[in-house]
Amino acid sequence: MRITAFWITGRSGAGKTTLAEKIAAQVEGVVIDGEKVRKDFNDDDFSPAGSRHHIERMVRMALNHERLGIIPVIAVVSREKRFRKTMQSRFKNCVEIQLKGGTMWEGLEYED
Repeated sequence: MRITAFWITGRSGAGKTTLAEKIAAQVEGVVIDGEKVRKDFNDDDFSPAGSRHHIERMVRMALNHERLGIIPVIAVVSREKRFRKTMQSRFKNCVEIQLKGGTMWEGLEYED
């Protein structure tokens, strides 16, 4: 089955964007970067609800690309495993790449 989306996750500073750019160049895809999307929407809500809203917004953007036959490469800190899997299930065939390393903001946990 053909991969229709990549989901790169991990803690802050783990190298998600760098890897996303390399993958997108290889598959002629498009990078949807969590940090850039937050900046574009002037969104600094890192609460659990804010993070879920942010990821849902990114998934809507990525699904539009998938429908057009363009492979989205999503790079985002998606710290809730169950929610991450639910969002990934919306794609035809999404592959998750989880990077180790990086840091997490004080008081927040990341679920591997």
